[in-house]
Amino acid sequence: MREYGLAYCLANFHQTEPSNDIKASLNIYFENMIAGYNSYEELVEYIVQYINNHLVYVKANEENPKPNEPVYFFSCLRMYESKDYQAEIERIVKKYCKDCK
Repeated sequence: MREYGLAYCLANFHQTEPSNDIKASLNIYFENMIAGYNSYEELVEYIVQYINNHLVYVKANEENPKPNEPVYFFSCLRMYESKDYQAEIERIVKKYCKDCK
């Protein structure tokens, strides 16, 4: 489920269209869900809220002349590595999957 969240974030928050392998990964994780559809809906709600509240913006420079452009990839990775995200995954899995560890 943790990896699904990262794939969802990368597939849905981007400056340019994501590569097909990210979308394919998203489908694979979804097809192999362990905790049911509602758990994934709850995870998506968390991701949307996290990204809206924690977006990192790049300052304009020679390599990136667009000021204040969001850096979604960095923001998604930061979410994936956060203790809060891990705690949310554990909470959701515990809520929807009684037999999961």
